Amino acid sequence: YRDDRTGGLRGRKGVNWEGGIRVPGIYSWPGQISEGRVETTPSGLVDVVPTVCGLLDIEPPKVHLDGSDISPLLTQTGSFSRHQPLIWHLQRSKPIIAMRDGDYSMVAERDYDLTLENMFNEEWIPVIKQGGYKNFQLFNLTLDPAQTTDIAAEHPELLSRMKADLLAINQSIMRDGRDWHLE
Repeated sequence: YRDDRTGGLRGRKGVNWEGGIRVPGIYSWPGQISEGRVETTPSGLVDVVPTVCGLLDIEPPKVHLDGSDISPLLTQTGSFSRHQPLIWHLQRSKPIIAMRDGDYSMVAERDYDLTLENMFNEEWIPVIKQGGYKNFQLFNLTLDPAQTTDIAAEHPELLSRMKADLLAINQSIMRDGRDWHLE
């Protein structure tokens, strides 16, 4: 929760800037995963199920999985390709959503209003599902890991592609999301 503990990255826990979402992960499997190795390819919790399936050489569940199998990175036994960008969505964060695609990060704010309550309210679900995003910003994390310079205006085609990807993935997530407030 402290700005001085993010390694100079923008944001902190609870927000969708790199300082809030970039945290180390540790994988340990003696004899299978090399000790002391540092992997810099980003991953997230969405990758856990496909990765465990990959490590154990079992078929993943027959449901849509947003994550990718990163076992080739962990075991150094093949090539890795992410099938869709990583996305973080945190309802009370500003920005509300962040997407990582290769060297680039795109963030956006919600285009709808919610109360200032901090606890999630199930009555928000229809608003969230139908809401959209505004104020898109784009950053090259290799050149600017602290996200100080928005490059969206200089790269309109990249921003457009990433926005389209984000909206398609978001629509898929919202379509699959349960309407708990109706149950």
